[in-house]
Amino acid sequence: MLVDNIWKRRAYILSMVGCIQFLVLTFIAMLFYRGGTQIDPNTSGYMFFNNFFSDLGLTISYSGELNTISFFLFSISVSFIGLSYIPFFLTISSTFQNNAIERKLSIACSIIGPFSSVMFIGIAFVPDNVFSDIHTLFVFSAFFLAFIASLILAYLTYFNKNYSFIFPLGYMIFSCLIVLYGLMGLLFFNNYTIEGIFVRVTIQKIVVYYLMICFFFQNYGYLKKIRIADMST
Repeated sequence: MLVDNIWKRRAYILSMVGCIQFLVLTFIAMLFYRGGTQIDPNTSGYMFFNNFFSDLGLTISYSGELNTISFFLFSISVSFIGLSYIPFFLTISSTFQNNAIERKLSIACSIIGPFSSVMFIGIAFVPDNVFSDIHTLFVFSAFFLAFIASLILAYLTYFNKNYSFIFPLGYMIFSCLIVLYGLMGLLFFNNYTIEGIFVRVTIQKIVVYYLMICFFFQNYGYLKKIRIADMST
């Protein structure tokens, strides 16, 4: 059990580091973005409510300029966040073991979660301006699988007496935000207007930032439980 807790602690810390580095590196990448949006190539710099996160990963920005620094930072941040969550998901199968349903769902989550992480890593290697269709597929797959994993985690933490309502609530809010993002994407998919882009970009920002903040504190909560368990042994 002690060895198991050591690996869990490392997985939780790694996931927290992944969230922080993503926020920091994407912020710096925004400062170096070379300008332009999907509907206006003449804009200057990164427009927070008009440029998607994926715009940071363009090899050539919409303004037609090389986007090397932003592309490099975005690729690192997305790759690392994907890699950092694989150990977290792999520990799930040994975390929830109270009954047969928990065991089955935790195993499913430990499979679905890493696949979602791999899709996020894939986003970093398929720039939207070079591999548009594949990029879209990776984005859809990453968030869809994260949605399924989040629902499973919401169920596992809700019916496990060791976790407060904050855990399942956090996962359910994230799941609802993904559904909202998907609906807005469908409604405004071909709406290449200022209003359409604004809605989609804003919802994306909310989903991604909530994901980073929520999962950071969720992992902090898991880490505290490990420390309490270690102190009681």
